[in-house]
Amino acid sequence: MNITCPFCHAIVSPPQKMRKWFLWVCKECNNPLWIQVQGTTNIVSPFNNYTDVRSVLQPNSIGAKIFEHLPEYIEKIPVIPRIGKQLLDAIQKPDVSLSELVSIVKKDPSLSMAILKMANSAYYAGLQEVKDLLTACSRLGLQVLTNTAQVYASQKVFQSSNPGLNKQFQKLWKHSIATAHTSYELALLVAEPHPEIMFLAGLLHDVGHIVLLQILNDVKSPTFSQLISSPQLTQEVLMQFHPLVSLYVLQKWDIPDEFAVLAFSHHDTSLNPIEELRTQSHILCLSNLIVSRENYNFFPQTENIVFLQHPSTQFLNLNDLKIATLRVDLVDKLESYFSSIS
Repeated sequence: MNITCPFCHAIVSPPQKMRKWFLWVCKECNNPLWIQVQGTTNIVSPFNNYTDVRSVLQPNSIGAKIFEHLPEYIEKIPVIPRIGKQLLDAIQKPDVSLSELVSIVKKDPSLSMAILKMANSAYYAGLQEVKDLLTACSRLGLQVLTNTAQVYASQKVFQSSNPGLNKQFQKLWKHSIATAHTSYELALLVAEPHPEIMFLAGLLHDVGHIVLLQILNDVKSPTFSQLISSPQLTQEVLMQFHPLVSLYVLQKWDIPDEFAVLAFSHHDTSLNPIEELRTQSHILCLSNLIVSRENYNFFPQTENIVFLQHPSTQFLNLNDLKIATLRVDLVDKLESYFSSIS
């Protein structure tokens, strides 16, 4: 069924989907659209408080030059391997068995090695060393096993043959892992029904940075060369565009639209138009801030965050004690992860 883009008034034909809502990016003006399905009718709307992206894509502007190369570089970014999704799908089945998960893990020898290393890490180790995969998976438990697989599967996305760029990607990967763990723990703390979704949302929330950094470093342009010579200017450009580019990438990967909405709104929860994702948006937003305070940040910390006064803390009804407890446990758990998957 055809719809009219509220920004450029182009007539577009999104696919028919059997769900209450879905996302669509207008190919004419590059704006993301939120489409509600009501029977046989599609109702198209812009995101809340969203400004037409064309306002920052004036001719010869930095934004215009970036968007000129954006489709090519979105195509280049590696897709997360299927094994992560297979484990996520399996763990959501009510009758899943440990042996079923082990059979999935065994398909990837490197993942199997990472699981064994994780089970013997300081955080998870028991009295005896684990040497077989079944015992390792049993020690970690279903959810830690799945989370570890998601982290492992994301590695290739955060890699580059450019040594300087690879260093930035590794820092971003650590930030993403930290955000994933914090999102998962916060989801448990506020009794969010699907904490495993929050782990993957945290892992993928900043994927737009990867595309933008590749464009700025690969494309031969005096404008880009001047830009990347200034860390402050680079940060401003990345902060301006990465939520939208993250949405584009996650749409391209064809994973559920919920992840694209959460990535798009993780700095500004008011952008999220989906009521059922409101709690998840605040979890991701607050997690991103917590890990930055714990020095798992991608950008230098420039502001003093008072968590108790933050809107997401208030929305989630959290107090200082709950946040402090979460932060204390976070560092030990993350160091075990980083040593196991390195």
